[in-house]
Amino acid sequence: MIVPDTAEEAQPPEPPPAAEQLTFEGALAELQAITRRLEDGKESLEATLCDFERGVQLLRRCYALLDQAEQRIELFLGFDEQGAAETAPFDASATMTANAATAGKRRKSGAPRTSASGNPETDPRGLDEG
Repeated sequence: MIVPDTAEEAQPPEPPPAAEQLTFEGALAELQAITRRLEDGKESLEATLCDFERGVQLLRRCYALLDQAEQRIELFLGFDEQGAAETAPFDASATMTANAATAGKRRKSGAPRTSASGNPETDPRGLDEG
């Protein structure tokens, strides 16, 4: 039986702090380190699965902290008569709805394309409509 020389060697490695205790920056830094290890592919299957599970916890923590920060953001509306700033809560859903309505839509111009010289371009595939 091998007896450890010091008390430090007898103790297992300290587990990482719970994801809920980490700051955004701390969770993100650990998540980036896990991502690098997973991309290297040099760990055992068991270590990879543990890293993946920890990564999911950290990602959830990051999203929760971002949601909390978003709720604290206020829009600056201007100044009132006393010179105090007027603000309103930020509504991210309004932004998301506007973006979703235009997502994937391409602007189409009624004017034909022109080359740098100002001459109308032709479709090199021969698919011109005229």
